[in-house]
Amino acid sequence: MVMDKKEINSPKATVNFLVWIGGVFMLLLFALLAHFVWKVF
Repeated sequence: MVMDKKEINSPKATVNFLVWIGGVFMLLLFALLAHFVWKVF
């Protein structure tokens, strides 16, 4: 996905980026939690 300078400077692109990062972070957190739960049981 290629973004030009106008897109990078726009608030919408920033919000999309933050949402994407947040989604990945939540997924990693969930995977970590599931891993520990799997080890306990």
